[in-house]
Amino acid sequence: MKVTKQQKVLGGVLVLGMVALAMDRFVFSTATPDPSTSDAAKSEYAVAPGAAAPGAKPQPSAGPAQGSQISLAQRLRTAGQGLSDNSTRDAFALPASWIVQGPAAPTERLAEKFRQAHRLNGVLASGDHAYAMVDSTIVVLGQSLDGFKLTNISHRTAVFERDGERATLNMSDGGASGSLPVAGVNP
Repeated sequence: MKVTKQQKVLGGVLVLGMVALAMDRFVFSTATPDPSTSDAAKSEYAVAPGAAAPGAKPQPSAGPAQGSQISLAQRLRTAGQGLSDNSTRDAFALPASWIVQGPAAPTERLAEKFRQAHRLNGVLASGDHAYAMVDSTIVVLGQSLDGFKLTNISHRTAVFERDGERATLNMSDGGASGSLPVAGVNP
């Protein structure tokens, strides 16, 4: 097997790391560590030698030395005693900057504005296909116009819906559009 340059570099890094670890443990450490003076032994949450096995009931503490036998649930209850439900923030609440300020326009007014802004010029139904000509633009059944979806086409009307509100456009009775028959639609 041929050793590549990358393998040589990685091997060198591994050897350097092992040498640094050995130097740290044997050369730079002059005193032997005493288990009673280590940081873990000083911690109030460290498990004392001879403590009960995990899952066993904690014994009542006689002082600070016995504090290591208090269960995690008890420590959490103690830590949370000063907190009220009102002082904690809901992590899933929307930020105030995302909330729209001011009243939203009611959908009834939107439907009325849609009716006023658009004019039905004609309808065409051929077999399974139905089309409406709104403001000289052909709209296919199911297509949207200004957020309103065309849901129904009849002889002289086109029904658009948005958020459960309906806007019905009717063809006018006067002019050329009223005097011509609608192709494919029975009166």
